[in-house]
Amino acid sequence: HLQPTIIFQQAGAPPHSGTDGQAILDTPFPNRRNGRGRPIVWPPRSPNVTPLDFALLRIHERQSLLKGDL
Repeated sequence: HLQPTIIFQQAGAPPHSGTDGQAILDTPFPNRRNGRGRPIVWPPRSPNVTPLDFALLRIHERQSLLKGDL
């Protein structure tokens, strides 16, 4: 069924490396999680681009679309 193809990714949060959480998630998602030292490599966050930057960009794009600037 679907479970062998499902990959766990924490939405909106960086990958967590706590051993308790890893042990819990390794049962339903063996070798199908992303993060440091995991089978699916997750790149480090950029110190120059933050989630707030993306939110502000989205707001700017919406306002520009409403004005017809884009």
